[in-house]
Amino acid sequence: MWLWSVLWGRCLCWVEFGLFVSGVGVWGLGGVGGWGVLGWCLGFGGVVCSSCRLCRLFWGCLCFRVVGWVGCVPVLASVQGVVPALAPVWVWVWVWVGGWCGVLGGEGGVGVVRGVVGFGGWSTWFRVTGVGLGSGSVGSGSVGSGSGSVGSGSGSGSGVGSVGGSGLGVGGLGFGGGGSVLVVVHGGPGATHDYLLPLSVFASWGVRVVHYDQLGGGGSSRVPGVGAGFWSPELFLEELDNLLAGLGVDSDYVLFGQSWGGMLAAVHAARRPAGLRGLVIANAPVSYPLWRAEMEVLRAELPPGVDEVLRRHEAAGTTDGEEYQAAMGVFYGRHFCRLDPYPGPLMATFLEMHSNPVVYHAMNGPNEFTVTGSLRDWSVRDVLPDIEVPTLVISGRYDEATPAAVRPFRELIPCSGWTVFEDSSHVPHLEEPDRFVRVLGGFLDSVGATARDFSR
Repeated sequence: MWLWSVLWGRCLCWVEFGLFVSGVGVWGLGGVGGWGVLGWCLGFGGVVCSSCRLCRLFWGCLCFRVVGWVGCVPVLASVQGVVPALAPVWVWVWVWVGGWCGVLGGEGGVGVVRGVVGFGGWSTWFRVTGVGLGSGSVGSGSVGSGSGSVGSGSGSGSGVGSVGGSGLGVGGLGFGGGGSVLVVVHGGPGATHDYLLPLSVFASWGVRVVHYDQLGGGGSSRVPGVGAGFWSPELFLEELDNLLAGLGVDSDYVLFGQSWGGMLAAVHAARRPAGLRGLVIANAPVSYPLWRAEMEVLRAELPPGVDEVLRRHEAAGTTDGEEYQAAMGVFYGRHFCRLDPYPGPLMATFLEMHSNPVVYHAMNGPNEFTVTGSLRDWSVRDVLPDIEVPTLVISGRYDEATPAAVRPFRELIPCSGWTVFEDSSHVPHLEEPDRFVRVLGGFLDSVGATARDFSR
């Protein structure tokens, strides 16, 4: 049901775009007039707004899209006069239902809740996919010293709410039975959850999937006026602990950390939390000194002249220039994501980081291969032997997290395995999605976290 809903919704996005193009064409033939122009403008605006989801507001996207479809009525009326096949009422009913599916298809027929968890004087934005699986309902309540509440619904409903207020809270999202919880820790630092949304697919198989935006980015609180020293690994580890407790999932969960998030996840697991069932470290280096050394190797293998351009602009402090950005794109196309064009979820994260680079610049630097921030000398190597839970290590053959940077995870974590995706770089969940689902699903099944046998 989930997959069908997603496919249906995505296909109908193209129907909407077709309406827009049709409106333009008919208008060009002189058959629409001012109302038609307004209609296709709103229709196109609805497609764009509901597709990006950067605002994190489900109802905002929904309302904008409904307005767009209502605005398209004059366009349809005009098109009916030019293309008689579009005249029957059932066609309009079909595309109207499709418009709603385009909004709801991304949520896919399983319950989705969005909200915030209080963290100190700030808040952490979260999204839970698969709420109510096995029980048919979403619990509601409040946490911490504030009066916020968790959005509630039933079955495959969606909700928006808050957990906690201004204080650190423990508490409150009531999950149904069946399956475990997969908590997804995104990379960056300073990125967003968007590029990892495809992991929501596991909600269809009995795994509740928790995404969140780390403090300082996405839907979580900005923290203006603090120095670069404020942003530290320990801050984000405390935020993760607070999120797990605030959502009430800290008694049974699997942790998936990607890139920088994989390093955070490793430290979290090394502290041996009682409810951690399994750990996935994806596309992460064991240390930034090793990462920086491997960046030099990868840069030396770039096409002739590319690294020269990069170094010239780095020395001059002109890394915002067009020439530098183009050369940087060569590196990213080889070692970050080998798809062209980049998938929408990845672009959504890039857009957010471009508009709000504060955390990334403070902790990492201007780009993936120039680490000048506070993480420059950070390493998790020493804590790896303390990890006791089964661990899956993932990397891509062309990953910027090279085999040399990843191998210590496999060598130092006692109960671990390592899978390399041969046609991927840094985001195999986007570059090889089918195999990724089989590999991660098999691991989740092996630790008893799913309601589906992935070995078949």
